[in-house]
Amino acid sequence: MGTEGAVRVWSGWFVEFFASLAGVFGRVDRRRTAMAYLKALLAPVERKNGWQIAEHAGHTTPDRVQWFLSRPTWMADQLRDCVRSFVAVHLGRPDGVLVLDETAFLKKGAKPAGVARQYAGITGQIENCQVMVFCAYATDAGRALTDREPYVPAVWTPDAQRCREAEIPRACASGVVTKPELGRRMVERCRRAGIPSGWVAADSAYGQDRRLRAALERRRIPYVMAVPVDETVVTHGTGPLRADALTAGVPLVFERRSCGTGTKGQRRYDWALAEVTWPGGTENDGPRRGFVHLLPVRRSTSDPSQSACFTVHTRTGTPSARPSG
Repeated sequence: MGTEGAVRVWSGWFVEFFASLAGVFGRVDRRRTAMAYLKALLAPVERKNGWQIAEHAGHTTPDRVQWFLSRPTWMADQLRDCVRSFVAVHLGRPDGVLVLDETAFLKKGAKPAGVARQYAGITGQIENCQVMVFCAYATDAGRALTDREPYVPAVWTPDAQRCREAEIPRACASGVVTKPELGRRMVERCRRAGIPSGWVAADSAYGQDRRLRAALERRRIPYVMAVPVDETVVTHGTGPLRADALTAGVPLVFERRSCGTGTKGQRRYDWALAEVTWPGGTENDGPRRGFVHLLPVRRSTSDPSQSACFTVHTRTGTPSARPSG
């Protein structure tokens, strides 16, 4: 399908999606404002401020858009559920991937809900920011965000008054919920909502959490997650070893493969695969029946000392070239 055909399909989806939101915004004028606002955000508007967005939407002033954004004019959770239903119909595939990740929003002051000095991935430093955990869905038909959860740091939970003023729900303010636990909840919601998925994927912030991995294994959900090099693994011929010690001390067969096309062409790495187990598994420190634990190792082609490790829980017999849940 060419670009023009893809745009036509997308435009049809966009109109169809907003037609399904009649109950989310309460009034048709609010739904139309939301539609015009999103179209302006996606359009090649030079500066997406109130005046230029209003001009693109055909309004004489930005008052309507500003009023829409400054008031609770829609039901966020109901909108999320509508997005999930739409994604399941139009993008759903049995081998779809649920991807867990987080985004930091830099803030000033101490009033915004959940704001604290914490690690911000967008800068790689400790910043005053909010952190939101997201669950995305990806298939060969497209990708979309399907859920979100705000992370409430420990400095907030003892202060009930502060949480009330910031309108943090009581369930979120009752105690610290880790980011991996938020991710697990979102995976469960997506699956209950009927989004077909074969895999869960995440970076090492989630992969190193064995409780998350064990929860997915209990539900027989395949996953692939990055882990730090100090992750402890066990092979049939070794005792417990750090992952980097395993890759350095056990002969592994590497094969050069591409991770896909990047800005500079094919992103090629050397890959090796070891069958392992890790402490804390769900069945006598090993995978459940019919499943296997694997440790893929990715090594730089230009500097073999640079490597990364991943944990995989998948069904026995899954081919390594094109995994299938």
